[in-house]
Amino acid sequence: LRKRGTPFVVALNKIDRCYDWKTCKDTPIRDALKVQSEGTVQEFRSRADSAKLQLQEQGVNSNIYWEMGDEDWTNSDFVPLVPTSAITGEGVQDILLLLCQIAQRKLWRQLMWCANLQATVLEVKAIDGLGMTVDVLVVNGYLREGDKAVFCTLDGPVV
Repeated sequence: LRKRGTPFVVALNKIDRCYDWKTCKDTPIRDALKVQSEGTVQEFRSRADSAKLQLQEQGVNSNIYWEMGDEDWTNSDFVPLVPTSAITGEGVQDILLLLCQIAQRKLWRQLMWCANLQATVLEVKAIDGLGMTVDVLVVNGYLREGDKAVFCTLDGPVV
């Protein structure tokens, strides 16, 4: 990844293993840390510092993502650390948001906007009371409530 200049993040997984960790299912990590006891936060900090030291021994500069300054973000040598728990879902939103932000920062010159709508249909389904509904991932342009669209399906067009 480093040889090709590919930006990446490091997930500090298993934060729920810290002593006396109070689970806050599927919440951002900073919100989860606010409800933890002082001892648990100190253990978290100790483990994060240990991970940073291990990465530094491999020649990788890193920091917890919310503690990174502007110059850390512009310096391509710095790698953000995102504390997560795969079991409880804590921090998963943070890592997804961070990956999107990094992609936007690094690739903004390559991103192009076009007035034509470009979208991918994920699912077409009938919901009682609403009728036909469509889950759409908009790639380019805008799709607003009330816009009319026609989609091709195996059963014919859906308007």
